[in-house]
Amino acid sequence: MSPVEEIEKGKTLKNLVDDYEKRIISDALAKYHWNKSRVAELFQITRQGLLKKITKFKLDKRKKP
Repeated sequence: MSPVEEIEKGKTLKNLVDDYEKRIISDALAKYHWNKSRVAELFQITRQGLLKKITKFKLDKRKKP
């Protein structure tokens, strides 16, 4: 389903963006074996900013993405 179709079905733009951001962060954390400093550097954000996003999206390295 395209993003526009998802919005037409009731999903909000914020939900779509959050879902995409969560997937990107999850993929990067998996690729870099949860090296948060490396992932923060990759995204050009602070490590603390990344930690906030990990908490926001309830990411857990014990769970597969």
